[in-house]
Amino acid sequence: MELAKNPSPLAAYESHELLELMGMKEDPVAAEQAFNEFYKRFQEDIYRAVFLICSGFTANHHEMSRIILNNTFINAYTYAASFKTDEKSGPEAVQKKITGWLLKIARTEIKHMFSKKVNREEEHEAYKIMLHNAKQPIKKDDYDASITKRAFSQIPKDRDREIFYSYWVNFEESSNGNTKKMRDMYIGLAERFNTTEQNVRQIISRSKKLVAQYLDQHYKK
Repeated sequence: MELAKNPSPLAAYESHELLELMGMKEDPVAAEQAFNEFYKRFQEDIYRAVFLICSGFTANHHEMSRIILNNTFINAYTYAASFKTDEKSGPEAVQKKITGWLLKIARTEIKHMFSKKVNREEEHEAYKIMLHNAKQPIKKDDYDASITKRAFSQIPKDRDREIFYSYWVNFEESSNGNTKKMRDMYIGLAERFNTTEQNVRQIISRSKKLVAQYLDQHYKK
């Protein structure tokens, strides 16, 4: 995965990996970025299926289809950690399973919509900004973003790059980290990559040196 060449840092991820990141609520920045990429991949197919069903039930099917689509992805984000797949399955089989899972959620939402038993207004407000961001076209990187991605690409291993990226967006770029949040992140990353908290710290330390060295040599203010 070459971050320097990817408009989205998660564009090279498999869809089930995006779901895993979406389930990491202890890392909200990574979870939202994974959701944005996941939404872009699946929203067109799910919308077509939802629109086809709704068009047979109501004259107001355009608006209803959009509401059900949003509800479907809100639920997918909320319950991402519940999605399970066989690691031995091929990419095509996993992709079909994810699509089937989303369609099942959509069918449930359609039933709720017509029965009027569920009010999703509050959830819509909570996820409105996230859904809006997911629909926006990818902006061309400015100089700062471009040079940062090239600096990240100096990290040789994909795993180390992903670990350092999670650290960067939480504690370098945002500059709002705290000790407890950092510890939670170390633990979460150690569990995700099946390693130790100490190893995560070492990976971040040596990756930071590589990135800092590249920026010192190439960044022009």
